[in-house]
Amino acid sequence: MKIEPSGAQYSPALAAYSNRVWLVHISFDGEPYLNTHDGTRWSTWFSDSLNWDVDQGVALAPQGGRLWRIATGKNKSLFTSTSDGGPGWTYRGVRDPWKASHSPALTTLGDTMWIFLRGLDGDLYAGTYNGTWSGLHKVSNGAAKPMDAPTATAHQNKIYVMYRR
Repeated sequence: MKIEPSGAQYSPALAAYSNRVWLVHISFDGEPYLNTHDGTRWSTWFSDSLNWDVDQGVALAPQGGRLWRIATGKNKSLFTSTSDGGPGWTYRGVRDPWKASHSPALTTLGDTMWIFLRGLDGDLYAGTYNGTWSGLHKVSNGAAKPMDAPTATAHQNKIYVMYRR
């Protein structure tokens, strides 16, 4: 599938939610675009920026009956929003004082959503959400130092995080 309407400036994000595959990307005009697949065909593209000022890709993960979308802004803050299944997003705030140098990674294990990010100091950080956000903590006491954005997934009751170093 070709990413439209103006191409993808950063890697797209995929998630399965509400019996559809969700694809979100940041286009060359700096706007997030959403497209979903119902198993038969792709929907039309929806633009919904919530006035975010982002210059990184987004991360997606379902949690608590919602699909979460989190992106790193130009100011390195983390912008959050959720969808209840429609094309519109509900703004959930900025995760200050959390700062990231690249796009975060999200995954869900059970009822808990995990976020992994490369901090401005180059260390890998992790946090959780299960109705409220935990604090961030360094992974492996600061020994994990990714070059750029991490990626994460959950499988058989374990979380796997990968990054370049």
